[in-house]
Amino acid sequence: MHKGIETEYKNILSPEEYQKLLSLFDLHLNEAKHQHNMYFDTESLRLKANHSALRIRLSDTYAHLTYKQSLTSAKSLEVTDKVSRESAQAMMETGQFQPGTHLSALFQEIGLDASELRPIGQFKTTRLEKNWKKQKLVLDACSFYTYNDYELELEVEPGEDDPKRYFNEFLSSYHITRRPSKPKIARMQLDKPLYPFE
Repeated sequence: MHKGIETEYKNILSPEEYQKLLSLFDLHLNEAKHQHNMYFDTESLRLKANHSALRIRLSDTYAHLTYKQSLTSAKSLEVTDKVSRESAQAMMETGQFQPGTHLSALFQEIGLDASELRPIGQFKTTRLEKNWKKQKLVLDACSFYTYNDYELELEVEPGEDDPKRYFNEFLSSYHITRRPSKPKIARMQLDKPLYPFE
């Protein structure tokens, strides 16, 4: 189980920028992690109103249940339970969310009944990761229902005095256009991408 504050900065990439970064960082799609993400909320969208999201993430090698609450534009509280891939697959197939031990405790704390939850959407991600100046660089190719996009995430280690400087330095160093992103759960519900590319 992981519980903590995560600091990450996001940027939408053009297809050309994505390919350029794959080449510069010697990243290969045959080494990528493949993730299937399903998000849940109540009928009244209680989690969304609380700037929170709840997902099942099923990958090639692991499965996680994660509650994420935005604290600022770059910081969020995350609580994650590991579950078996079989359990995650069953939840995705039935649409019935069954929290692990730590999420059960969190649900009790915030007064949320798992039986109220229903799937609100899903998408798949091809993820590649690399360390850059001791920070975690993540490149995601996302396949949503009606479109695909590419996203850069830079996860900054806790305790940095000026975490955003790494993000700005990265964009400047690799000549990446600043394109503010939205959380994946928000992009999942769009009919078209945030930025059109020819």
